[in-house]
Amino acid sequence: MDELFNELLRITEEAAASREQLTDEQWKAFMRQRTDLMIRIRRMDAELPEGAEVRRAFKPIVERLAMLDAQLIGQMHEVKEEAARQLRGIHAGRRQKQAYELEEIMEEGFFVDKRR
Repeated sequence: MDELFNELLRITEEAAASREQLTDEQWKAFMRQRTDLMIRIRRMDAELPEGAEVRRAFKPIVERLAMLDAQLIGQMHEVKEEAARQLRGIHAGRRQKQAYELEEIMEEGFFVDKRR
């Protein structure tokens, strides 16, 4: 269990240190590895008796992980907001283009009606 916690802490610290430079593929790899480690830790923890001393020994690591997770979540929210801003810009451009194209159609129709 010690090895699992140390590995989880190591990859989380690496991700937190370089969170602004990570590519999408690196984020995915980190999340897959993190999830695998968390599942293995939870399985081992389920086998421990209630109030086991081992749990208390890992408390500092768990607290450090919680702090790093908060930083990573903040970065993920920033990435999400940036993507949302870009999507809004794309949608606004499409609306403007559609309005312009509709305006052309209406003008042509107006001229046709005017000739009658």
